[in-house]
Amino acid sequence: MRRVYDYAYHYPEWSKEEALHWIEEILDDFQRYGYLDDERYAEIKIKNYVAAGKSARYIAGKLKQKGVVESMVQDLLEEQSYDAFATAMHFAQKKKIGPFRNAENREAFKQKDMAALLRAGFDYDTVLQVLAQEE
Repeated sequence: MRRVYDYAYHYPEWSKEEALHWIEEILDDFQRYGYLDDERYAEIKIKNYVAAGKSARYIAGKLKQKGVVESMVQDLLEEQSYDAFATAMHFAQKKKIGPFRNAENREAFKQKDMAALLRAGFDYDTVLQVLAQEE
């Protein structure tokens, strides 16, 4: 919409109402074709975020920013059998922290590893389980 108003500002002879009507027609077509589907969008994004090792809290926050209803996100997470421990282990492996760090440095970096997992959105109990694991 901002582009329409900006364009109309620079070109006063241009019809802003006609452009807004075109946009409405395009949005109606997209809705009819199924291109605007929040549930499908959320399902795809959740699948990608889980594969990337993101926490449920992170996923819910990102999708909330995009305007997806929180209850839909929780239902889709349950439907995809989200496992917080497995996701946290994947994150730790990707970052080479916790049980994936060198054994001689593991104890020295325990607080930093815990902080990284907590910042990533994993709950405290899950973080303790991950850090208690042996490689």
